[in-house]
Amino acid sequence: MSARVAAAADFVTEDRVAVTTAARVLGVSRQAVYDRLVVARDGGAGDGGVGQDAADRAAARRECRLHLVAPILPEDWQTMDLGPGHCDVQTAIHVLARRHPAAGYRKVTARARRAGYRLNRKKTARLLKAWGFLRSPKKPHPKAQGRPFEVTASNQLWQTDMTSIWCGEDGWGYFTAVIDCYDRVLLGWSFTLRCRSTDVSPSLEMAWATAFPYARDTSENEGDEKVTVRHDNGTQFTAAHYRGVATTLGVRLSRTAYRHPDGNAFIERMFRTLKEEAIWPNEFDSYDQALAAIQAWITDYNTERPHASLGERTPAEARTEAVQHKTAA
Repeated sequence: MSARVAAAADFVTEDRVAVTTAARVLGVSRQAVYDRLVVARDGGAGDGGVGQDAADRAAARRECRLHLVAPILPEDWQTMDLGPGHCDVQTAIHVLARRHPAAGYRKVTARARRAGYRLNRKKTARLLKAWGFLRSPKKPHPKAQGRPFEVTASNQLWQTDMTSIWCGEDGWGYFTAVIDCYDRVLLGWSFTLRCRSTDVSPSLEMAWATAFPYARDTSENEGDEKVTVRHDNGTQFTAAHYRGVATTLGVRLSRTAYRHPDGNAFIERMFRTLKEEAIWPNEFDSYDQALAAIQAWITDYNTERPHASLGERTPAEARTEAVQHKTAA
């Protein structure tokens, strides 16, 4: 980078047009070219090698302030502790960007704040953009969105769906999950090598056991409505076995409209996050490898990953606060 900035300063003056043209051709910022010109004019003449050394040090300091190059990470960056007492904020941002390659600047900022750093999103975005971590923004989808969901508490509306994951020599694995639309907690899941209704229903049973570990006391919750579980029109969810499990648990099943994925928006978005953060960056050789990665991701998703829609709280924190508020009321 120093060589490119020096090359720009060698053949331009402080004319704005010339500086802009040189910066664009060499791929550097205009401020870097201006800084180099100032150093060459004020610090590089009349004092021999000492002045040149001072000029080089000054230019290096200015380029460091531009943050054009990400800081070098220690060898244990994948497991190192983060916090103001362990490393500086730029190193922490670089570590988080490497650990979570699918995260944008908002999610990286939220994780850094949870680690104890004080910074705003603009600084994180500026650094990640300079380091080449940010992706180009997606164009808005032309399809009309579905009606907004009116969910005011936990255990009112759950959504469930199934997606396939390649497991190398074991072929396709099928991941089924149940999410609470209010607090975004992934309540239940199953990961099997077959996709029958008997392979899907354990996720619903796990979700019920997670949401109601001591079962529901009907004497104290007579006014409570049944939990509604939204699903698509897949044969696994419309099968007699699955509907029988739902009846036994006392939940109400609700289908989405045909060719209307917005009706299952929360679970669909969770699947995208799962694949961006845990599936697509890896290439699994077996079912066991995929299962281990999914289990680790679910733990992080529920307890560590902040959500912008939850005020940068984790799903577990949002659910705990909702339960406490309901108990106090």
